[in-house]
Amino acid sequence: MNVEQLTSIWEQEKPQYEAWGNFVLENITSHLNSKDIDCDVFFKVPPKPRLKGDFSLVEKAFYREGKTYSDPYNEIEDKVGVRFVVLLIKHVDVLRTAIEDLNSLWTADLCRDYEQERLIRPLEFSYQSCHFVLRPISDIEINGLLVSSKTTCEVQVRTLLQHAHAELTHDLLYKSKKKQKPEVQRVSARSMALIETTDDFFVTVDEKVNMGAVDELKFNSKLDNFYRTYIGEEPEVFSSSVAVWDYFDSYLEEGQVEKIIQTAISNDFLINLIQKKRTSEPFYRQSVVFFAYWMLQFRKTTMIREWPLSRDFLATLAADVGVSLGVD
Repeated sequence: MNVEQLTSIWEQEKPQYEAWGNFVLENITSHLNSKDIDCDVFFKVPPKPRLKGDFSLVEKAFYREGKTYSDPYNEIEDKVGVRFVVLLIKHVDVLRTAIEDLNSLWTADLCRDYEQERLIRPLEFSYQSCHFVLRPISDIEINGLLVSSKTTCEVQVRTLLQHAHAELTHDLLYKSKKKQKPEVQRVSARSMALIETTDDFFVTVDEKVNMGAVDELKFNSKLDNFYRTYIGEEPEVFSSSVAVWDYFDSYLEEGQVEKIIQTAISNDFLINLIQKKRTSEPFYRQSVVFFAYWMLQFRKTTMIREWPLSRDFLATLAADVGVSLGVD
């Protein structure tokens, strides 16, 4: 294959690659949204599909130092790419899980895994990014265009700090034909080491900020297990339970969750009521409902003062346990 043949094929297939890139982006963001992840907040740089430039494709196929292809057009897998930039290392894992969850739409080859590279070369600090290559499971029609199962999209996942480092140094150190001085490479490695350390610090800060009594005292896990056993269904998590735990975190005490469970066990009526109402009301599909009932019975004043959801719904919960919201 020569330059003219490659550019001719590329010109014909650009629309299919663009369609595949958009398809990848739309399905990943939709999947994250279905998990109650706000992508406008989660992604620190708005993601968008990027087609490889004509000259860049030709250069990589025929002129890149150290690269030889027997079938350059098909072997180059980043003709379209989508880059996701997130805040923390743990958010990279969220993206990896999303990509794997959508395995009915595509095959995903993990081409570069910086975590694995750290294990293999623990003393080396270099360019970091997580790269996948996604291909359709089979030929697929997208917006009237037939996209072949051979079509590839490279997905890069980086933290914000990794992205900043790559933007500053990647073209200079890894794509430049000019050989860099050792001291420049050393400074780059030092900066990568600092970024790796800072990423770890960020994770620690995030965990400490978000770790409250609800986690330390295992309120969620214990009530979830109780819900599974006595309601017979898998508990769910919606924004309403997140709000309740957030507002009442400072009121949670050691041994309190055990009292809540014992109170609920002795009240078959409430167990049956939750089983009935969970089909139509999302709040009853969350184990936090047991906490709400207990607070109304034993900490009513605090419950009324701190309750973050609607007053009407609080009145409904109070009626369930036969409690008046009036002043005693």
